[in-house]
Amino acid sequence: IGIYSKATISPFSTWIYRGSSTLAVSTLASGRTYGHLRFESTSGILSMVPIILSGNSLTVNDLYIGPNVDFSYSGIQTNTMVNIAGNMYVFGTLNTSGGTLIASFTGAGKTIGGSVASIPFETISFTGTASYTLATNINLTTTNRYFTISPFATVDAGTQQITGLGRIDVFGKLITAHAQGLYSSGTFASTGAITVQPGSVIEYNSALPQLFTDRDYSTVIISGGSIKTISGVNGFASISGQLILNSGYIRLGNNTLIIDNPDPVNAIPVFSTTSYIITDGTGTLNRSAGLAGSYVLPVGSATSLEEACISFPVDLSSPSYLRGRFITGA
Repeated sequence: IGIYSKATISPFSTWIYRGSSTLAVSTLASGRTYGHLRFESTSGILSMVPIILSGNSLTVNDLYIGPNVDFSYSGIQTNTMVNIAGNMYVFGTLNTSGGTLIASFTGAGKTIGGSVASIPFETISFTGTASYTLATNINLTTTNRYFTISPFATVDAGTQQITGLGRIDVFGKLITAHAQGLYSSGTFASTGAITVQPGSVIEYNSALPQLFTDRDYSTVIISGGSIKTISGVNGFASISGQLILNSGYIRLGNNTLIIDNPDPVNAIPVFSTTSYIITDGTGTLNRSAGLAGSYVLPVGSATSLEEACISFPVDLSSPSYLRGRFITGA
């Protein structure tokens, strides 16, 4: 059953495709814009094969795949986009045999979730000012395809993971509460290339102890109140933009944290007695310095902030780095 091609569907309407194991339902969804689109089973397993022809996108506000619905990707032709301006919930089964899903999410304050362990995509992008919470894992099914957060978009991944084969590009903001940080067994578990682009923001916001992945960042926000311990094989993490210490701590251990931004005020604009850098090993905080002004090194022990401040009355002729760590008893 399809919809007459000239029919008008309000973006506030709800369209339900409903069937059962003995009453299969099919739909030609090409080029249509729905309000809320739902696929439901009244009894048994409903097999759904929505037909979306190449070059004809499907646009919906909310997409809901209910329990006992076997939703097949086989009817979605190559390079066909599904645009979702709202939530996506999957409580049925997603059958990826013979097809893939390319989706663009544009909603604000929306969720991708359901009862499935993960939702498979060939490509998934968050565009414009989209803001989404991941309530399930995302699986990238195709090598060299991607998970992208655009410059003004935000994705709160929580403790979920992006797995599979595709690449990951972060131009906007990613929030992670995963205990293992970003890579491997953490938020970014895909085997494809991973790029945190200039101008992006990574926020570590777990309320429990969390690993801080040693890599290059643009801007980093620390929140959630817990200790974030630098970890990895590189031995250092570098930040080219800002380090914003809202709540919680960065523990260096024997690792180095490098702030490459030479701005004396804006490089580390926020820190406090409940959010600073714990130097409990041989690791140091290295701050780029070269401009006139006061450079604060917000370091301390596991129990107290012991900040240092160095001021320069004029710009330095040879910009360099200030290194600092607090040594207990010194």
